[in-house]
Amino acid sequence: MTRSHPIRNLAAPLRPWIVFAARRNRSYQLIAGSQAVLVAFATDALFVPFLLVLGANPAFVTFVGLLPVLGSAAQALMPRALRRTDGNLRGITVALTAATETRGLWFALVALGVALHVLPHGAAIALVTVIVLVAGSGALVAEANLFSWLAILLPDEERRIVTPKMMGVTAGASAVLLIPAGILLATVHPVVAPWLYVAFFGFGAVASLPLVRTVARLPRPGRVTIPRADAVVPPTPALRSFLRATTWNATAVGLTPYFGVFAVSVLGMSPGFAVVLSGTWAAASLLTSAVLGAVLAQVSSARLLRTAYLSRGLGMLLCVAAFPGNAGAAVILVAAVTINAVGYAVTALAQTERLFRLTSGPALVSAQASMTVRNAAAFTGGGLALSAATVLAEGIGFPAWAAMFTASALPRFAAAHGTQVPPSWRTASRPIQTPAVASIAA
Repeated sequence: MTRSHPIRNLAAPLRPWIVFAARRNRSYQLIAGSQAVLVAFATDALFVPFLLVLGANPAFVTFVGLLPVLGSAAQALMPRALRRTDGNLRGITVALTAATETRGLWFALVALGVALHVLPHGAAIALVTVIVLVAGSGALVAEANLFSWLAILLPDEERRIVTPKMMGVTAGASAVLLIPAGILLATVHPVVAPWLYVAFFGFGAVASLPLVRTVARLPRPGRVTIPRADAVVPPTPALRSFLRATTWNATAVGLTPYFGVFAVSVLGMSPGFAVVLSGTWAAASLLTSAVLGAVLAQVSSARLLRTAYLSRGLGMLLCVAAFPGNAGAAVILVAAVTINAVGYAVTALAQTERLFRLTSGPALVSAQASMTVRNAAAFTGGGLALSAATVLAEGIGFPAWAAMFTASALPRFAAAHGTQVPPSWRTASRPIQTPAVASIAA
C-alpha cells in the first residue's frame, strides 16, 4: 500500500531552494544578489524613465534599449578570443565583469551633473546612450561567459539547481527594490527626483563591487579549449530547429514596445509608474522562477518553451485593451506585464536548459555564440522597425501602438509553431555527452 505524504509534497518545491541556500553556495548567492541591484538600478528599468525625464524622444529611447543586445553580438568573438588567450575563460570574464558591471557609477555621475545643473539634458542623453552601448553590451557578454563557466565548473545536477535559483534570486530581489523605488519617484517633487536617480544609480555602483570580487574568486574553470569552426561537430536537426525558434522569439522581443514608454507617452502615467511596472515584472519573474526551478530537471524544456512563446504572444495582444480613456487601462497593463514576465522567466530558464541538453563540450560555446549572434541580429532588426514605428506613432497615437503590440505577438506564435516537442511533459532529455570542454588547471 502506497502512503501519501501531503506535507512532503507541498514542501517539494522548497527543497531546491534549501539546497541553494547552503553555505557552499554562498558565492552564487552573493552574485545573484549583486546582479539584482544592477538589474534594478543599472539597466533599462531605470535608465528608460531617466531618459524620458530628460526629455528624450520615445522613439530614441526605444532605440537606446536596443543597443545592449546589438553589442552583445560580440559574443561571436568568444571562440577566437579563447583561442588567442590559450583558453583563459576566467580572465576574459573577470575583466569584462569589472569593466562593465560597474556602469552604475557612470550613470550616477551623469545624474549628478543633471541634478547640479552643470550638464545639459542633451549631453546627458548622449552620455547615457554611450554607457548603455558600451557597458550594457559588455555586461551581457560577461553574463553569458559566467553561465558557461558554471556549466564547466558544476556537475549537471548541481547546475540545474544553482543556475535557475541565481536567476530567481536576481529577479526577486530586484522586484523588492524596484517597486518602492517606482512609488517614490512617482510621488516626490520634480526638484527632488534627479537626486533620487543619483542615489539609485549610485546604489547600483556600490553593488557591483562584491560582484566583481566574488566572480574573481570562483574556482577556476581550467583551460577552455575551443576547436576551429571546421573541427566543431555540425549542429543536429534538433539544435537547428531550436535556434530557428529562438530567432523568431528574438525578433518578437525586438518588436516589443517598452511598457513604460507606452504608459508615460500614451496613457499619461508618471515615470514612477514605469518603474513600478518594472518591479511588477521582476516580482512575477521571481514567483515563476521559484516554481519552475523545482521541476525544470524533470520536465520537457521544449514544451515549456512552446508554452512560454504562446503566453507572451497572448500577453502582448492583451495590451491592445489598455487604450486611453479606459478606466482600467493601468490594471490591464499590469496584467499584461505580469503575463509577459511569467513567459519571459520560463523562456530564460527553459531556453538555457534546452541549449545545455542539446549540446555540450566545445560545441556548447560555439552554439551559444551562434545563438547570440542570430538573436542579436533578429532583435536589432525588430527593434529598428519598432523605432521607426514609434516615430510614426507620434502622429497616429494609440492605433499605431496597438499595431506594434500585435506585430510583436505574431513572431512568438511562429516560434511556438516551430518548436519541436516530445509526446509527454515528463520527457526530460539528458545532456548530450561530447569531449570535455575544459581541463582543470593544476
